[in-house]
Amino acid sequence: MGEYIKIKGESYKIGTCTNLYYSTLDVFKKMVKDGYVSQSDAQCYLNPEHGFRFRFPFPDEDHEKEFCDYMNAGFDRGVVFKIPQDLYGDLDHCEIFLRTVEEMPAIGISIPCPAELAYHKEKSAFIKLSDFNDVFTYGHTVIEVVQQKLLANGRVATIIRCPFCKRRFELEIHEERKLVDFVRRFSGSFDELQHGIVDEIERRINEFEKTDNE
Repeated sequence: MGEYIKIKGESYKIGTCTNLYYSTLDVFKKMVKDGYVSQSDAQCYLNPEHGFRFRFPFPDEDHEKEFCDYMNAGFDRGVVFKIPQDLYGDLDHCEIFLRTVEEMPAIGISIPCPAELAYHKEKSAFIKLSDFNDVFTYGHTVIEVVQQKLLANGRVATIIRCPFCKRRFELEIHEERKLVDFVRRFSGSFDELQHGIVDEIERRINEFEKTDNE
């Protein structure tokens, strides 16, 4: 189901279901403050009980210019981080459905997520983990940073995603710190964009903890 807001009488798509692909949280708040987005839309999309997830504010994007757009950058963008498998342990991955017949009704097969297999060192009739050696070498795996979510306590949580099965996970503060600390420790293994992303994650942590202590 599409999510739409009205700006000066015109309807703009901001996302689908709970995924607000076309706006970051900060820009949405700014649009509300500047009077472009109605209070009724603000009450809907800024209500933590509704569980909306905003686009992550990737530092290489112009978020005000791309508001309700992002077609060039990719609407469901994620930035990959290669991390140790034990950084987050056994994430609850899901199976991947591969459609083998395009006509309806859809016919296909479900295969296990490669990341799940690698974590448990299991074999599959459908997947050869050796094909993913660049990913799973030396006990590593990959995750994508994709979104932010406003929680009821005021914290802005980071949403990560498995690039294989596409399941999303909401990180707790101590889990966010693990990613920040790992990137800081092995800074030479990460590029400017990835460092900018963990800067934002750390900023949100510090912002929440400062407010929580006041």
